[in-house]
Formats: sequence, C-alpha cells, structure tokens
Amino acid sequence: MMPSADEVQELVAHVPLFGSLRSESLKHILEQTSARLVEDGSRQFISRHGQEVTDVSIIMDGWVMRYDLLADGRRQILEFGTSGDTVGPFGTTATHHQYFVQTITPVRRWILDAESFSAAARKEPELHRRLTLLAFTALSEREDMVTDLGRRSAPERIARLILRLLARMDRAGSSKGNQYDFPFKQSHIADATGLTAVHVNRTLMSFRKSNAVRIDNGVLTVVNIDVLLLLAEMTMADFNALKRKGPA
Repeated sequence: MMPSADEVQELVAHVPLFGSLRSESLKHILEQTSARLVEDGSRQFISRHGQEVTDVSIIMDGWVMRYDLLADGRRQILEFGTSGDTVGPFGTTATHHQYFVQTITPVRRWILDAESFSAAARKEPELHRRLTLLAFTALSEREDMVTDLGRRSAPERIARLILRLLARMDRAGSSKGNQYDFPFKQSHIADATGLTAVHVNRTLMSFRKSNAVRIDNGVLTVVNIDVLLLLAEMTMADFNALKRKGPA
C-alpha cells in the first residue's frame, strides 16, 4: 500500500519523530520500510517478551501499554503510549523484544519494517537526530519513574502520572485544555505506580474531594491544576518543561 499525501501529512503533523522532515523524504522512507496502516482491537498484543523484532509501530490513535510480567503474574507497567508515540527498539542491536506491548483501546497504527527503518535513519541525518533525542527523552522519563516508585507517596505518584499524560497529550495535540481521554482502569494506574487498586481508588477519591481532578466516562479533567501540582510536588515550570520534552 502506497501512503497517500494526506497520510504523510498526518504523520508529519502529529508524530514528533517526523515533525521536521520534508513530506517527500518521509514518503520515501515509508515506501522503503513497506509501511502499512493497520487497526487493532482492544487488549491485543503488538509484541510479546522474547518475540523477534521485525517491525516498528507508530501509534496514530488509541492507547497501548508497555509492561514487564513477573513469573507469578504481577505486572509493572513501564509506560502508556498514545497518538504520536513510537513502539519498538528501533536503532538498537536488540533482536528480541524485552517487554510486552498490548493495546488498551482500539488502536490505529503504522507498521514499518525495523531493519529498513534503521537503514533509513542512518541515511537521513534529521531522522537520526530525532531518534537520538527520542531515546534520551525516554531515558529521562525512566529515571523520573525510578524516583517516583522508590521515594514518592501515593498521591505524588498518581498526580505526577496524570500530569505526565496531560503533557504528552498536549504535545500530540490530543488534549482539550486540561481534559483528555483516560481509558484506564484502576488496575492500570496501580500497575504503573506500584500501588494496589484499593490505594489508587482512595487516592483518586481524595483528589476529587480536593477539587483537583474529575474522571467521568473515560475522560479526565484537571479541575484545578494548582492543587494537582501541589499534590505532585511540581511547579508550573516543571509541568511546562514536561510539555516541551521530546524531539524538536
């Protein structure tokens, strides 16, 4: 399938990885990598631990989660991915996936051949630069997560997760002011923050009572961002810095 001009423009407009590439260059890369647009239902695996790396996915719509699974069934969610995010160990020597990636909602995504994409990145300096920035951004977020899980309280962990997701949706142009889609169950939040679902439920109830956030019908609204920032031990400058993270 040859990508249309509108599809190429959508990628340039909404995917940070491709934001500064010329449409002609991106179209050529998509053709080189045998790119195809697919749709997945909810709770479908995009990749599994130990599976051979064959492709890279670019999420256009919907939510996915990347997680590690322990032998006894306990799960640690490492990140949530949504519009504009890239899934796959591109640009590395990894031959097999280290984690599970599964859809949370129905997802629309581009699939690119991993080997061809790595080759294209080596030939396109701007794409290589943005891949490098994307890798450093991911590393920074992982370091923040270590601090959250190791030292922060339950309200701090959950408030910071909400703000990170808001910042990510803002970067992707998918938020509506202080409101965004929030299709997560309390078990998702628990597994992303190292808490129990009961603890998550109590914390979210306290957030509602303090007029910080409201969650209705799969939509989260930050009612009072000053209160949420206080709960997260974050300043507005910190939050604005989150919104600027990623390739530019």
